[in-house]
Amino acid sequence: MIRIDRTKAARYGISVGDLNAVVQAAIGGQEITRVFEGEMHFALTIRLAPRYRDNVDAIRTVPVAIPNADAKSPTTYIALSDLAEVKLETGASYIYRENSQRFIPLKYSVRERDLGSTVAQAQAHLAQTVPLPQGYRMEWTGEFGALVDAKKRLVFIVPLSLLLIMMLLYGLFNSVRDSLIALSGIPFAVSGGILGLYVAELNASVSAAVGFISLFGVSAMDGILLVSYIRRALEDGMGTEQAIISAGRSRMRQVFMTGFSACIGLLPAAVSTGIGSQVQQPLACVIVGGMLLSPICSLLVIPTLARLLMPTIEPTDAGHGSFAAEH
Repeated sequence: MIRIDRTKAARYGISVGDLNAVVQAAIGGQEITRVFEGEMHFALTIRLAPRYRDNVDAIRTVPVAIPNADAKSPTTYIALSDLAEVKLETGASYIYRENSQRFIPLKYSVRERDLGSTVAQAQAHLAQTVPLPQGYRMEWTGEFGALVDAKKRLVFIVPLSLLLIMMLLYGLFNSVRDSLIALSGIPFAVSGGILGLYVAELNASVSAAVGFISLFGVSAMDGILLVSYIRRALEDGMGTEQAIISAGRSRMRQVFMTGFSACIGLLPAAVSTGIGSQVQQPLACVIVGGMLLSPICSLLVIPTLARLLMPTIEPTDAGHGSFAAEH
């Protein structure tokens, strides 16, 4: 630290700005010209040799020129220690400011665990062990701040996604009962996504939440395939049980192809460990796990709920003949 004695500096006719310029040029360096090499140019900076600035005692001896009114008289120099106090102190080498307020940044990275639980543990520990003086506060920003903002958005996006899917299904089926039956596979898809994260030993994250939102749509599509075929079979004169069995048999291939194609496409991302995998791997593991479990559960649960909730309708002669022809 260099604290200038303004009284001593004024006695020699040296301003604080001139003294700061000397210290900057001697220790930090000062650009005197620019060097051109073809189309490139570089700053030519000079400063004192390392032996004249590598310790406190050397800095105290930095020469400072005394202003001389007579240009013909030789320049007189005095040591920096005669004009300022030079000592070594512990403190910030640079003062950061944001919104006209000082702040000290502390940075660290998280390895082999999720960011949210790490910061929560650190916040609880600091709240017990580090009392903040009056006028001080602590803010957790960076990736954690982005994570908090993303969670706030997901609180609205996830229910909104389910609501939009429900509205689209109601517009398709014009029945709350059939819409709920089509949505009944979503809990099992979510369970598969959670199982995928558990097997891969990953933690829940924003990327994983986006994967769950994708599962909502794919699972709803499987439900649409089954319920729409059941309703069409009922309109063709089949009985309830016949329509459900026929729907499960005829739509099983499409449901499995939908799930397994997503699994195969995202399997490389789910097992990747390279650069960027910490972002794409949770999303891929959620979708792979959900798509492995969702088709099987959809083919078991949706027909069962349809049999329990849909009214029992006896087949007509045309519908019975059509069902017998399929067998």
